[in-house]
Amino acid sequence: LGDSLLAAHPVYADALPDSAFVLGIYTTYHEMAVRYAPLHMGQTAWNLWHEQVFDSLFYADGFEDLYAHVSERVWAREPFTAGERDSLELAFASYEWDAEGIAGWFDHWDASLAALGAGVEEPIAWSLMDRYEMLMDAADYFAAGYPVANWQELMVAQNEAIEELISTDDTEEESVCASVRIEIEQQLTMTREAFEGTFGISNGYTEFALDSLAVNLLITDEAGLPANHLFEIQTTLIDNLGNVSGSGSVPPGEEGTAQFLFIPEQGAAPTEPIIYGFGGTVSYWDSSAMALVTQPLEPVYLTVNPSPNLVLDYFLDRVIYGDDALTEPVEPTLPAELSLMITNAGYGDANNVTLASSQPTVVDNELGLAVAFEIIGSAFQGEEANLGVLDVDFGTVPALDRRIGSWYVTSSLLGYFTNLTADVV
Repeated sequence: LGDSLLAAHPVYADALPDSAFVLGIYTTYHEMAVRYAPLHMGQTAWNLWHEQVFDSLFYADGFEDLYAHVSERVWAREPFTAGERDSLELAFASYEWDAEGIAGWFDHWDASLAALGAGVEEPIAWSLMDRYEMLMDAADYFAAGYPVANWQELMVAQNEAIEELISTDDTEEESVCASVRIEIEQQLTMTREAFEGTFGISNGYTEFALDSLAVNLLITDEAGLPANHLFEIQTTLIDNLGNVSGSGSVPPGEEGTAQFLFIPEQGAAPTEPIIYGFGGTVSYWDSSAMALVTQPLEPVYLTVNPSPNLVLDYFLDRVIYGDDALTEPVEPTLPAELSLMITNAGYGDANNVTLASSQPTVVDNELGLAVAFEIIGSAFQGEEANLGVLDVDFGTVPALDRRIGSWYVTSSLLGYFTNLTADVV
């Protein structure tokens, strides 16, 4: 990869003073576009490598502090001594990480090293780690043609050059900065646990209706206490009853049914399965006895499992590559990556998770800029892009785990994103 890229686009860095490189030797957008692919490859591999090693800590506040203490050992794939572990656990005890914290990470690392010795791919997929390291080596090979130590330094220099190139120059009167706002609608769907209950009643009278019908549902926990507040209760079907809220009626000699859907809230089973009783009472006016009759509904006991709790975090490349309107040649289009990390903070799996995306829509273009945006494909968990596919199938997002999907957004013009907001409705 490095040979082919350098052969196609040779750069003679030694012909330029170091100061020119630091300030940005990428004097044209085309040169920057050439360097995007290998640097993006290195950065993606670096992120995936560290996510394998550090799991949830990779995204936690304070990760950089921990990384400074442990990076040498993890890159060497070496264990920590008991003294080192105790010292680091004490040093990072005050950090607000997840329940397992740094102690859980040490267990994760020890188990991974043991699995490596046994040729097992869990909890770290070591074959993938080798592949990620190979990709980072390829990025370093590419960066070797420049006066930098590695691809990370080249990435920093490129980002500085991009900032310089796309910043507004007040001294150039012919330059106009145009702002465009786009909107991408996405819909997340998943399946989750719910319970369906059917109520049936038969009127044995042939001359009287059962009037003033009311079904009063009661959910109880394992201690027998009311727990209706922990469930969303929907009436999904009423057949030949009118309603079940106090003014329903069963015609003489006929039957009626009602169906209810019970959807557990997060608090119904926070961390482990809990058994609930689903019952209540039914009341109606008995015209034969001239009395209001109330009958108990024998409870049915069901196990409610912990629910998923999804947290959505979006990430977007700052620069989107397209034609630079201020230069003569037409520069190539390279996609920016819009990524969504779905974290399941609950103790139940989220099943059949799918994210359906629309194409970008320009919703604000005050200066009437002639620009077009398009999503050309998507990817899941760093896999190869599915061109033309807008919907990402996340599958099952296990409890206390995460999955990442990406969309590749193109623009007909060079620009950069200044803000990203996500509204959940």
